[in-house]
Amino acid sequence: MLERIHDAVIEHLQTKHTHNKELLDLLEVVKKWTPPTELLNWDKCMEELWAAMKQTGFNQYRPWHCSFLKCAADENEDLFTSQREPRLTAGAAEALHRRKRAGGHELNAEALK
Repeated sequence: MLERIHDAVIEHLQTKHTHNKELLDLLEVVKKWTPPTELLNWDKCMEELWAAMKQTGFNQYRPWHCSFLKCAADENEDLFTSQREPRLTAGAAEALHRRKRAGGHELNAEALK
């Protein structure tokens, strides 16, 4: 395939630019050039593509993963704070302590305020 392109270009330049000696002199170098048997080195190409795919995958995955971790942390924080016992104000803690000393074991909603 490359040989046909090579030959067609040389033929075109020789027929259309016969009056341009400078160009025809340069064509001698092009005439001596032979196209490679392979257009691409597929082994090298695959190595580079593989590396690029891994980097692209990482670049796409990383923001999602960070977002996922942040959401999971927020959910865990919400879960932790909702399961924690309500904090007692100083007055409520004192009232609770007095009730325990007096022998009352029931918690009063008013005491927690």
